[in-house]
Amino acid sequence: MKKLYLMAIVLFCILFKNDVYAGNAEDEIFLCVGEKYVMEQQEGVSPTYTSENEEIAAVEEKVITGISPGETDIIIKQEDDTEKRLHVFVGDYKLCLGKEKTMVFDLSSIMNAWDSSVRSSDTSVVSARKLGYDTNDAEFSFYAVSTGMTNITISSRGSVLEDFTLVVSKHTFVYFEQVDPTCTQEGSIAHYECLFCGECSSDEDGKEILDDVSIDRTEHDYAVTEMQEPTCSTAGYAVYECQSCGDAMTQKLPAEHVYEISVVKPDCVNSGYTIGTCTRCGKSYKDSFVNALGHNYVVESYINRNSIIQKRCKNCGDPSYDMNLNGVMINEAYYPQTWGDLSDYYMLLNQEYTITSNFESFGSTGLTIRYKRPIRDSEGVLKIYDIKTVYKDLRTGRIRYDNAINNITFSYEEDYFGDDVSEVVAGPGVSQCALKMDYEYDDDEIDDDDMDGELSYYASRDMDHIILGVSFKVKFESEDQNPYVKIPLQEIEFSKRKIKIAKGFSKKLVIDYDKHGEYMARSLKWKSSNKKIATVNSSGKVKAKKTGKCTITCQLPNGKKAKCKVTVVKNEYKGKSLSQCNARKGSYGTIHFEVNKAYYKGNNLVLRCVVMNTRIFKADKFNWITISATDKNGHVLAKKRFENIPINIGAYGKTYITFTFPKNAVKKKRELHEGVWIKTNYNYQYSH
Repeated sequence: MKKLYLMAIVLFCILFKNDVYAGNAEDEIFLCVGEKYVMEQQEGVSPTYTSENEEIAAVEEKVITGISPGETDIIIKQEDDTEKRLHVFVGDYKLCLGKEKTMVFDLSSIMNAWDSSVRSSDTSVVSARKLGYDTNDAEFSFYAVSTGMTNITISSRGSVLEDFTLVVSKHTFVYFEQVDPTCTQEGSIAHYECLFCGECSSDEDGKEILDDVSIDRTEHDYAVTEMQEPTCSTAGYAVYECQSCGDAMTQKLPAEHVYEISVVKPDCVNSGYTIGTCTRCGKSYKDSFVNALGHNYVVESYINRNSIIQKRCKNCGDPSYDMNLNGVMINEAYYPQTWGDLSDYYMLLNQEYTITSNFESFGSTGLTIRYKRPIRDSEGVLKIYDIKTVYKDLRTGRIRYDNAINNITFSYEEDYFGDDVSEVVAGPGVSQCALKMDYEYDDDEIDDDDMDGELSYYASRDMDHIILGVSFKVKFESEDQNPYVKIPLQEIEFSKRKIKIAKGFSKKLVIDYDKHGEYMARSLKWKSSNKKIATVNSSGKVKAKKTGKCTITCQLPNGKKAKCKVTVVKNEYKGKSLSQCNARKGSYGTIHFEVNKAYYKGNNLVLRCVVMNTRIFKADKFNWITISATDKNGHVLAKKRFENIPINIGAYGKTYITFTFPKNAVKKKRELHEGVWIKTNYNYQYSH
């Protein structure tokens, strides 16, 4: 678009350069009321100018001004007393030859615009026709046939509602040099522009029309001119100034810690981590934890006739003892018991399992117990019994196997069952204990078939004994003796008790039922109260046949029922049109759209849109507009680019435009009754 200052220069200085007076008595000028025409004169010639009718067109020196609609002559008298005439047409509006203009008029004063009509006093200059109307507004089209002037009359029931004059001229193209953009103003490419209608072209004959000649603004070149550094608790700021235009802005610098990261490496027992320390205030935190590396044991010696292997960590010197894999000598007797590595155990409820393991060092060890997932909650206890330890008596050097030194603490943590950790101590002489376990079934949190829980046991340090290993039996005793069998389904209900379906479409009803029960789809009976409106098959799929209401029933063998009310509606959407005050708030941008009505016509999709103009200028037409329509779930209904769509909306006004998407632009037919949303991208023209 042209800048206002450029418009002023053009209108007052170079307007109509090609129509300089050359002695042709048939020369014509076309002006709107208030518009000016600047005449150029030959060098060394000083003619005088006189208007035959100052009330139509006034002349002062060499500037002609349109005063009111009509025709008159400007008499140009040369120094040798010869006279030439310049014919002037002055109208309320103007058109270029071969162009069409649409205009909307508010005819609310006649209550209804349906019987309004339009007439051109000279159809050889301008033809006029009525395009359409609503309750208050009527839309008319005017086509420029030849140069000249005509009077337009809009009337209803014998009363004149609007009366104005149109003048028609040929295109008058003027060349504009390229204007380079700045960071504050748009530029424009070199082009020819008609000073009568504003149409732009790449050539002086107007054959190659340009939709847009503007060049986007350049970016600001900001540099910091002032800065206040932030602290950990106080915000700072930075002031930036554009080196090209002087535009300034201030950026807030938030109060925050500035951390410097250091690394603590892991060792055999302790985890590693990173430490972040704020360079401003000294605050620190730990993060990025790494598991302890674990001991790196090497064999030092074999004791008790090679039944015990004594090891020591190569890194930290921690001692450890292992049982010989073939057995152990205890009190001079050989026990062919295999003491293997720790492993995972898979347990069913109410079954017994034997656990054996070594203590690599004083402290805790444990194993993961996995449970087959029951189909309902289970309560019970984890019984631990027949507890025995293998230990070395440091006073006698003997290896013993009994429950005399049972300094073992058992704890059980259930990751999926709750946050509580059960704990019990088996002290000297104690051979059995129990931990409470409640299995909480939660289908939303469980993705696999098995559950994990960690059984840990801790050996207390004793000055006179070293515990080398432990063995015990475990059993999860549940009051529910058969927690893996489902019971017959007793209750059923629909996830939604009311639904709407568009005619010709189908929906499957979803049922909610007790997940502990045995659910078999073939045991359900489905029924529709009115098969003319909607039918249902054996899997619960409802097909909408005719607009109306009916009830779908699903019944269990025990007689329990679930009901869903179905409403079948037309496959169309009717929305509410927006008011002008909504558009005037400015929250919709330059042009705003709302879908007022949507329906399918054969294989075509038809959208009737409320279009609102939020600018202070009149919106004339869309050069092009791309519309993408979606349903409630985001599915694309149709997408198409439309060309040369008239708008003709005054400042802060609105109108209705109907867009029809042909079959090749429509994707898949979908339900429309819940709403239709559109996204637009467009290029449009407006009038000052």
